[in-house]
Amino acid sequence: MQLELKRLQRQLGITFVFVTHDQEEALTMSDRIAIVNGGRIEQLGTAHEINHRPANRFAADFVGRANLLEAQLLLQDSECVRVAVTGAWS
Repeated sequence: MQLELKRLQRQLGITFVFVTHDQEEALTMSDRIAIVNGGRIEQLGTAHEINHRPANRFAADFVGRANLLEAQLLLQDSECVRVAVTGAWS
């Protein structure tokens, strides 16, 4: 069914909205993906954007491929940010 839907979409040159709770299906079928939380769009982007640059913690947790590190902000100016990461080696 997925392949047929993609074929029809490309053949007819139409836009359609495909709603799913299956992450793999969304990531493989879609040109753009909206991650929705409680009726609010948390992130809208391509599969690559969502996987490599999640917009917030919810989006990162949703795709499940993020490494979240606990850190403390030590310094921030217009050119640099320095953090101390809990459990990191020197």
